[in-house]
Amino acid sequence: MKHPLLLLSLLALSSLNAQRYLTPIFPNVDRDLGVQYGQAPALSGFTVDLEMDIHEPAGDTQAERPLMILAHGGSFVAGDRTLMSGMCDYYAERGYVTATISYRLGINAFNIANLNEELLKAAARATQDFNAAIRFFYRSARDEGNPYRIDTTRIIIGGNSAGSIAAIHSQLFIDANTADATLQQIVGNLGGIQGGNNGSLGYPDRVAGLLDFAGAIYDSNMISTAHVACISFHGDSDLVVPYAVGQVTFNGLQVMEMHGSAIVQAKLAQMGAPATSMNTFPNVGHGLFDDQARVDTMLNRTTRFFYDHVIPGSGMSAASPTTSSMLLYPNPVRSGRLTIETDKATAFIILDLLGKKHLEGELSMGTHSIDVSRLPAGIYWVRTNRLTEQLIIH
Repeated sequence: MKHPLLLLSLLALSSLNAQRYLTPIFPNVDRDLGVQYGQAPALSGFTVDLEMDIHEPAGDTQAERPLMILAHGGSFVAGDRTLMSGMCDYYAERGYVTATISYRLGINAFNIANLNEELLKAAARATQDFNAAIRFFYRSARDEGNPYRIDTTRIIIGGNSAGSIAAIHSQLFIDANTADATLQQIVGNLGGIQGGNNGSLGYPDRVAGLLDFAGAIYDSNMISTAHVACISFHGDSDLVVPYAVGQVTFNGLQVMEMHGSAIVQAKLAQMGAPATSMNTFPNVGHGLFDDQARVDTMLNRTTRFFYDHVIPGSGMSAASPTTSSMLLYPNPVRSGRLTIETDKATAFIILDLLGKKHLEGELSMGTHSIDVSRLPAGIYWVRTNRLTEQLIIH
């Protein structure tokens, strides 16, 4: 054999690549602390900086890496981003870029008689901030030289408790018209789901994966998209955030009904999500991270789930920079307006099944509201320069 050392090096590299994203292959992690991703008005009315800590595998030479963004728990009134630092390191050691975000906290204690509305406002602010954090990375990747070397087609977000609630609403609550009048008014008063101009407005905020530790959604009927691969962990004796349908509690007080992880997972599976995984812990309450063996189980299952469903080919084939993504919602359309999110400027055409053209136009990168109220009920195709998606109008 002419080049045994070269062969051994190639074999070692192949082994390293095969384990990436599954096992810890980077002993050290670089941390960029206090990175500002936006600004927004706090409960006090004063504008505050929104910050995150970004963790990267030290010495990594991979051109593009998957990104995981995490948010801490604390009932929307407590906690800080360092609570998720350990999990960020865990995934950075496996080759991810990770980030733990701070988001706006607090409720109006003088409006305690309407505690449900106060918590909805807090959850809406946290959701807006999560969306801004996602947009920050899209902006940096597309227009700032991609300094964190992320693959925007492989972004995962998640959190624990309140952080998970924010992550779930970030991806699954994308049409304010699906909410009841109370939440619609709250979201409208706060500047919309996107959060007004709290950071990187106009960039996409859709992701490929969703990680849910003891989370919930206000109402599962608000789920109008199933574009994410989602894994959930929840104790079926949780008295803080319901496992299925039940009351959310705040300092022991029942506040409002929400739909927990089991309902979210069932709805996503029914709607044809790319992948779902519901992991139930019998007779376990809200403290999922109180037991190390359970923590190990959750991390191992999560690592495998995203390796299989978000990082095809073990992540060693980065997506082409010409890849486009498009999101249509609500789908089916019932309100007469269709929202199209696209990560690239493109032309679009809406055709019926006979190939007749009904609408066409040009879209810049970002989110667009399209009037389809004059289109008869039926099935259509929405075509852009690179993609075709089915659309149903009721």
